[in-house]
Order: sequence, then structure tokens, then C-alpha cells
Amino acid sequence: MKIEYTEKPFAEAFADLFHNSKYRSLREFGRKNSIDHTYLSRLKNGQAKNPSDEAMKTIAEAVGIHPWNFRAYR
Repeated sequence: MKIEYTEKPFAEAFADLFHNSKYRSLREFGRKNSIDHTYLSRLKNGQAKNPSDEAMKTIAEAVGIHPWNFRAYR
């Protein structure tokens, strides 16, 4: 797993990672990782607070990074 720290807010970091991921849509991402796609959309757009550590771990693993990459996790 790649560790590359970011100081970006979670929403911005997640949006960047998602756009560079193998997933074509938040619906696909959510379905394959057992996270509601509407919740992912709110996270990506900064409309939801930072996710729980468990959700952050799931999101990080789905895009191939360590959760420590996220400032909100550290």
C-alpha cells in the first residue's frame, strides 16, 4: 500500500483519488465496497463530515492507499 500524506481536506483528497481510480462511478465504487453511493457523493462534495475511521479504511483500501494518507485519519 502506498503511503503519501496529503494535507488536503478529506473531500478534496477523496475526489482526487476517485477520479484517478479504476471505478467509473460512485455507484460502482459503493457497490463493490459496501458503502452507500449517496454517502460517497456527499463525502466527495464536502456535504458530509469526515467518515468514520472504518469507512476511511475501506475507501483507502479501495483506491490502493493507506488510510494514513488522509489528514482526517491521522
